[in-house]
Amino acid sequence: MKKRHCERFSIPGTTLYYKNRPGIFIKPVYPEKYFPVLNLSRGGVSFLCNERIKPGKKILVKIEIPGVDQPVELFATIRWISRNREQS
Repeated sequence: MKKRHCERFSIPGTTLYYKNRPGIFIKPVYPEKYFPVLNLSRGGVSFLCNERIKPGKKILVKIEIPGVDQPVELFATIRWISRNREQS
């Protein structure tokens, strides 16, 4: 049985900003800190982050793709986390 239903791909230079989900009348303001995107798929985004975010946490993300004028904003839920294999 295949674990993934959607093929993953990468777009070099893609970055992600995130913040906690805002209230109904609060406009989202993203911190200036961004995180590099490792890969994307129709079902999710994998990105490097030096902050520990618990699985199940609901966040708002803004993804900036090189060559695309408008960033993509989405509501998201953290599904899993893991250590960066390239760091000790």
